[in-house]
Amino acid sequence: MATPVFNFKMFIQHLPVTSADRMELVKSALSTSDIIGSVLRTHLTAEQIIEAWIYAACNRANLFTDTSITFAAKRQIAVNLGLPKAASSLFHNVAKIRNRFAHDPSTAEIDTELVDKIKEQFFSLMPGWRHQPDVGISFFRKDGSTELNVSLHDANQPPHIILAVIVSLVALFLANKAREEASIES
Repeated sequence: MATPVFNFKMFIQHLPVTSADRMELVKSALSTSDIIGSVLRTHLTAEQIIEAWIYAACNRANLFTDTSITFAAKRQIAVNLGLPKAASSLFHNVAKIRNRFAHDPSTAEIDTELVDKIKEQFFSLMPGWRHQPDVGISFFRKDGSTELNVSLHDANQPPHIILAVIVSLVALFLANKAREEASIES
């Protein structure tokens, strides 16, 4: 049986950063002061990215409907289907942060050392972005004015916001990588 070709269009369709509706999850993670809520939304965004990768690699959307598969299992399946290991490791560390909040009620703050590690993992994927001051995410109102602008390099951003920016940018990195590979194959 032939291995399905990675379905780039399906990947884009299911990424949480490719439409205004799907970006609401990211936007809410970026705009809340609720650390736990932001971390949970960011973790869900990471899981949606992983699922989109699996759907595209298998050429089958909604593969996980009516199933119960852990984040770690999905992450490993995605790696087995070509997800870059550096992205998987980054998502693993996002899950560590989420799990600390979920399983330790005394956790009130994000481990900034782990966020710094995640940031370094991101820069291993996108080394050219390390020193670009304008790397981040912006949301605009219908009239074109800026609603929300978050810079990855803003030292005043709280760790949960930096985490949400990084996961969102990883989605864009993976979209570019998949697009490049799709154009090579055609």
